[in-house]
Amino acid sequence: MCISKRLKLEGRESVSHTAIYRWIRKEEPALEAYLYRSYHKPRRKNKARTSVIKGRVPIAHRPEGRESGQWESGLVVSRRSKAALQTCVERNSRYVRISPLKDHSANENSSVLIRALRGLPCSSIAYDNGIENVLHQKVNAALGCVSYFCEPYHSWEKGTIENRNGIIRQYLPKSTDFREISPEMIARIQDSINFTPMKCLGYKTPFEVQFKTVLSLEQIKRKVFSPKTINLFT
Repeated sequence: MCISKRLKLEGRESVSHTAIYRWIRKEEPALEAYLYRSYHKPRRKNKARTSVIKGRVPIAHRPEGRESGQWESGLVVSRRSKAALQTCVERNSRYVRISPLKDHSANENSSVLIRALRGLPCSSIAYDNGIENVLHQKVNAALGCVSYFCEPYHSWEKGTIENRNGIIRQYLPKSTDFREISPEMIARIQDSINFTPMKCLGYKTPFEVQFKTVLSLEQIKRKVFSPKTINLFT
């Protein structure tokens, strides 16, 4: 950068700093030791992720009201395998569904999402731009809903699911191999989250708000446990 700007300052023929770095790397690699920064190839912006999603509607078009049945969807992934968790949360009640995935494929994700939400009120689902969501129209047809998508790298636009996934991470950190977690344990974690009273719900639980019911404190206590006391393999 400095060489490029200095040449321009002196009125000499100038070239871009990228071209200078590229020439050094190819013709005089020994000079790299004198550079303030190492040369990196410019990162390409990934335009394919949104272009391959047909019928993509921006999340800005989602109705502002919190009507029942507005869901947000996401993945919780593992560093150790392709297995993942498909998560979805209802915006009004904060009720969560957690389902195991064998991999991140669109077929697996769409089929599991349909099973997770079938029978529940569902007017819309908000997604990010991951390739696992390209079959969103299949989900819409099965559930009778519409879909919305965040802008690229704007995961905060579906902040409810991002918050719930953060809670799930307290139980299942990034080092967890989801192939080793039983469906029973996933269901137990789901219950623990759904039966925890929340301030934003007037200290009701997501389960109570979602299903318009009232539970006793004893019923709630039987469902909730701390991430610190969990033994994933029992």
